[in-house]
Amino acid sequence: EIVGQTFLGGPVGSLTFALFAAFPFLLDSVAFALGAALLAAMSGNYRPRRKEAPGDTASVAATVRTDIAEGLRWLRHNPLLLRLVVIAGLVSLVSELAQAQLVLYALQDLDLSNAAYGAFAFAGGIGGLVGAAVAARLIDRFGGRLTLVSGAVGCGVTFLAMGLVSQPVVSGVLFGLFAAAIVVVNVILATARHTLVPEELLGRVLGVWRTVVWGALPVGALLGGVTTRLLGTPSATFALSGVLLLGVAGVAWFAVRHHEVTPAHRS
Repeated sequence: EIVGQTFLGGPVGSLTFALFAAFPFLLDSVAFALGAALLAAMSGNYRPRRKEAPGDTASVAATVRTDIAEGLRWLRHNPLLLRLVVIAGLVSLVSELAQAQLVLYALQDLDLSNAAYGAFAFAGGIGGLVGAAVAARLIDRFGGRLTLVSGAVGCGVTFLAMGLVSQPVVSGVLFGLFAAAIVVVNVILATARHTLVPEELLGRVLGVWRTVVWGALPVGALLGGVTTRLLGTPSATFALSGVLLLGVAGVAWFAVRHHEVTPAHRS
């Protein structure tokens, strides 16, 4: 999901846009149409079973409110998951400071052409796939806590370095390393979420989790734009984001230092 949305979708969009401007929008429309066709072809009834009589919208609304409150209440009384939600939100907010400036960084600071930007951003897709491939091995070898903190440190170091260099190839490699590190972090967080949350509460807790993480993205993008305006260059925003991500890594270590984030590996 992360690789497709963040690191592959952008480069493919850039490359298709270079062919003609409407191309990525047409691809998006075709993808949605294909998804709708696949959903329509699924057999079976997937509606949730409720005790209320059909058409009793007031009871259904009350049940939804009860479900949300129960998910929030469970999360509030689980210190580890609550801390992981905060960590995930901080990573999302701070990393988006820089990621929202990626196009400006590539075109202005690295002086890349529009077509070359697609190749540059594609390094992130490759790095994300590498991160997804090695995440489980890193967790098994070093444990979830150390891997989580190390991944956050890797995110910070790579963005800080991107803010200090102006060589396109080096920056592309650093961006790929960032993508690998952020995917490893997200694999750990998702694993912890799915193993620590009871099955009957997973959807409710996941709703809270995604509200925090996805809600942080536009805020981070807005702050990134303001920061670039104040500091003068996207590179400075990348450097600042890197420093802040290192701070988030410190927060993560302090928050989970007495907890094992993921369960021990089972053969």
